[in-house]
Amino acid sequence: MNKKAIEYAKIFNALSHPLRLQIACGLLKHKRCNVNTMVARTGVAQALVSQHVKNLKDSGIIEGTRDGNIIWYTLCSPQTIELLTNANLDICQCNDCHDEREHELTDECKDNCKSE
Repeated sequence: MNKKAIEYAKIFNALSHPLRLQIACGLLKHKRCNVNTMVARTGVAQALVSQHVKNLKDSGIIEGTRDGNIIWYTLCSPQTIELLTNANLDICQCNDCHDEREHELTDECKDNCKSE
């Protein structure tokens, strides 16, 4: 079997859950993020976000870098970056509502994120 096809199939498998796809898309857009910010941006429980982050990390799609008590996650798979960039997905729109000064989502954005 074609080696590249196997690599891309693993990526598609790792991104096959909507939350993992949203996390990866958010990392593509914002370059790096920690779990607390992912929780705020998605409106999903911390335990669930952490579970999906672990899955993405174990799949080699993201990597974490510790900075004191915070682990910053970034996309580290060139193939994933290429796929997400070329797919031009519109699932990270919630992130546009993010107020960087307060590190919280507006109520309107939270409602939109939950309905997506």
